Amino acid sequence: MRKYILLYLLAIIGIFVEFSFLGIVGGIIFKVLIFGGISYFLYDIWRHSNEEQGAESRQKESNPITTEVAAESDAVVIDKSTLQAVLARDGTALEFVLNEFAVIWGFIIPNNGYLFIRGADGFLKRLHHKHQSYIQTKLDQRPDMLLNLLDRGQTILLEKDIQPASNLLPFYDEDEYKPRSLLAIKAEITKREALYFLFDSKTPNAFNSEDIPILETINSSIVSVLSKLLEVDGLASALSREQHFLEIANSLNSVEDLDSCIHVMSTILVNQFEASKLTIAFKNDDGNKGATAVIKKAIGIDDPFKSGYEFPLDDGLNGWVISKNKPYLLDNIDKGEYFIPRFTKEEKTNYGIKSFLSVPVRVNDEATGLITLEDTIVNKYSEKDKKQLQDLSRIFAYAVKRFLKTNRDGG
Repeated sequence: MRKYILLYLLAIIGIFVEFSFLGIVGGIIFKVLIFGGISYFLYDIWRHSNEEQGAESRQKESNPITTEVAAESDAVVIDKSTLQAVLARDGTALEFVLNEFAVIWGFIIPNNGYLFIRGADGFLKRLHHKHQSYIQTKLDQRPDMLLNLLDRGQTILLEKDIQPASNLLPFYDEDEYKPRSLLAIKAEITKREALYFLFDSKTPNAFNSEDIPILETINSSIVSVLSKLLEVDGLASALSREQHFLEIANSLNSVEDLDSCIHVMSTILVNQFEASKLTIAFKNDDGNKGATAVIKKAIGIDDPFKSGYEFPLDDGLNGWVISKNKPYLLDNIDKGEYFIPRFTKEEKTNYGIKSFLSVPVRVNDEATGLITLEDTIVNKYSEKDKKQLQDLSRIFAYAVKRFLKTNRDGG
């Protein structure tokens, strides 16, 4: 408790006390020293949190409390550099968040506490909860109204006497437990990701407005630490991605002819994407023919469009990608009143294909060929997949350019 009192005093001094005789520079130095003191105590509290948790466990003997971290089976598919992904992957990051939860708990002494995360996909997940064992809780309920209040701009919401509380805290049967005091804190880590710390007490006026400066300091520490952690993780992910692209480029540049280059690229694509059909095609070099392209590689479903098949550039979706030099993403090729051919206007069926993603292979800004991914599942590919395929296509184009130049020079 002594540390909390010192934190409180430092915050009050830093916010309200001014020493004019120090001058501007002295005032700045004074503020820095105050902030350093607050940071030290926050770090010290975090470092000794295990001891505090041990003290809490001794308290449970007289007033049993249960605590739980949400099971990993509740996890959803997430991107590598999101807050949710970092917390799922990095035990140290999750431990930090749970320790901050414990710090707030020890500071305000509530009856119950909940920790939620809203991911970049908008999905809300409960990360942690802690409550008195005799209270029956409805953990499948979502405090949407309370979170909406926080999302409207309030970082800290404190209610000293809420009646009734069921709209804000839908976790309890009011015949068994009626929360009267509420404290809610939102830690906005990115524009789309946030942590929500929710605490309640059965006693009115259990939480004090005077505690808000300390809670704001703790919240700022949470936001600062996790933001920096995400920044570092993002840089690591970007570095890993660039390393991956470098390995692909080295693989493509190590081959000796165009066919081998296409084979290596198709292997990379098969390993990186799920698809019912993969097609790699290039424009026909025969100037005596009309604008056509020839399939150089076809992997997947059994249809007539195999390696060696020649198709016009003015009929189907694949020809459009080359002739217009633009990518094409279609979530459902069967959607709409008219049949959409993939290669020629003579087609009568798409052989079960639903999703279509194709990007041009550009050499000197001109579409020389294409890479097409198709799948029998609707909405298989996204804008993210399109960008990823375009990145791979650019790497592929460098190798293709080398071989096309060799062919034109007669090498």
